[in-house]
Amino acid sequence: MNVALATYLSEFDCKLLEAGGQDWDDAVKINMLFKNLNFQLHNQSIEHPKLSTYSEFCADLHLLDNDLSQFRALQNCRGFH
Repeated sequence: MNVALATYLSEFDCKLLEAGGQDWDDAVKINMLFKNLNFQLHNQSIEHPKLSTYSEFCADLHLLDNDLSQFRALQNCRGFH
């Protein structure tokens, strides 16, 4: 996944709708989404407790993605790559 998380989640939700997945169990949607996360986001989300609803999981991903973006920006400012 090399696109922005917000874009990816929007596309993922559209694919779920196309597949009739809006009524699937949240655990199924979370697992499908989890398998397709980029490496850094995937690793960070492993350390967090699994949330029970798909919407909670997506909200947590947004927070993690924001934290990672801030960390990368800080590294760049300090000259670490």
